Amino acid sequence: MELQGKKEVTHKKLAHVQVYEALYKMVEDGTFPVGSRLPAEPKLAKMLGVSRMTLRQALDLLHDDGKLRKVRGAGNFVADGNKIVSSSLEKLTHPMAGCMGEEFDRTTFELKIEPSNDYEKELLNLDTPVIVAIHIWYWKGTELTGYTFGVMSPHTVTKYQLDLNKKEEVVRFAQTEIYEKAERSQLRIHPNSAGTSILTEYMKEGEQMTMVQEKIYDEELQPILCNKHYMLTDKAVFEINTHK
Repeated sequence: MELQGKKEVTHKKLAHVQVYEALYKMVEDGTFPVGSRLPAEPKLAKMLGVSRMTLRQALDLLHDDGKLRKVRGAGNFVADGNKIVSSSLEKLTHPMAGCMGEEFDRTTFELKIEPSNDYEKELLNLDTPVIVAIHIWYWKGTELTGYTFGVMSPHTVTKYQLDLNKKEEVVRFAQTEIYEKAERSQLRIHPNSAGTSILTEYMKEGEQMTMVQEKIYDEELQPILCNKHYMLTDKAVFEINTHK
């Protein structure tokens, strides 16, 4: 499998990401408590001073994170995170390889150090000012079939003596070696995810993404890497073996 790097590019935070972070804080600080209904989209967009399209992109991210649930005809409600059940992998392995192994033949990647937000601090269970953001694109020929966004803390970089100047080695660690060193992982599967704006330009009309949210833990049960894996729903295959 071919692994290719991309040039590092610095971007300002997109408008919908800023709205997402603002709403995330409102959920966390109780402005919108668990079980409450958010204001109707036109009213909420006006409150935040953004377009409805920008608001919907932000709401999609909150749905993917499990912070909101949508009730048809009633609106968006704050979800109870304690009711979300995560299941351990039968065998520690990269979900993209397990679910889409034959649906990609090469990857490209981008690795950046970015300021952390509240959601990323909560994911990593660590009050860190920065995170290592890992973007991986999965290709079948010229067709994009999947994308992974990973969040790694400086603690992980230090613990496993990773050299951030050797980006290909860091990405290889995140894709393979980490599963040999990890104690366990947790998954949440979101069928028909709204996807992410990074994929929009590549998706064909009518295509849907399934998002697999993954948290990988070390022997002290400290999160060492958190991933969001997006894969085309019609190409993803999930096989789970259970035992009595």
